[in-house]
Amino acid sequence: MKATARDTTARSGRRVDADVEDVKKRYELTREIFNKCAGNQMRDVFFEEIEADGADIDAIIGQYLKGSDVKCDRHVGSNGDIVADIVADGLRQKLTFSEA
Repeated sequence: MKATARDTTARSGRRVDADVEDVKKRYELTREIFNKCAGNQMRDVFFEEIEADGADIDAIIGQYLKGSDVKCDRHVGSNGDIVADIVADGLRQKLTFSEA
């Protein structure tokens, strides 16, 4: 018998639909902003805990894709982290989503 969203909610308290994967996972989002000055190796690093699914992660990455010259390379690292390397108008940023 196929479980429905209502049946699963009653048993576990969490909505799961067999046809639609909308389960949110907890991630630690690390945002690194690389300094453009040649002699300065420092960078700004920000940390945030979020709950997200695939669509949410796409939307978060999209927030940083602003400018007239934007490039984004998104990949999954060997440890399962989702990594987005972004260059927007010369400013390099790296977003890393690590499962918490």
